[in-house]
Amino acid sequence: MVDVVAKMRDGEIQGGPVVEDMTGRRFACFPAAVLVFLINPKEELLFLSYSQWHNAWGIVKGAIEAGETIKQAALRETREEVSAQVRVEPVGVVHAASVYHDEKVSNVMSVFYLMAYRGGSVQPGDDMVKSQFRWWTLKDIVENGINVVAPHERWIIQRAIDLYRLWKH
Repeated sequence: MVDVVAKMRDGEIQGGPVVEDMTGRRFACFPAAVLVFLINPKEELLFLSYSQWHNAWGIVKGAIEAGETIKQAALRETREEVSAQVRVEPVGVVHAASVYHDEKVSNVMSVFYLMAYRGGSVQPGDDMVKSQFRWWTLKDIVENGINVVAPHERWIIQRAIDLYRLWKH
């Protein structure tokens, strides 16, 4: 059962839905999104152009739906955005952070997830119609000044590459 509670924290009321486990422990519920790094054997990352971002690129991303695990959401978003023909191997979480989204949804838990690309044809799906895709190394992005907005932090991209290398070897 989900309740909405309000608590005092630093003089401000903090409210939101919570769930309670079998022991009575309460957990906050809030929106979550998954951002998926697909890395191929040449250590190139897959980026898509997004129509709402003029001349900008990002990795596969989307909301985690009710009842999904992070891995399930990452696999679903990959199928939806780059096709069910793409073969991937889930590796694991790269990074997680709570980030501002907008005035209506102030905080979203963003989970960066790593997948190894194993083959198959990349074809932007229904929600990515008219999008282009490119495989780029981090060096390509930096040297060519490519406008990457998801994620915009280069260190997260580097962390994904480093974890891919650890996993690969």
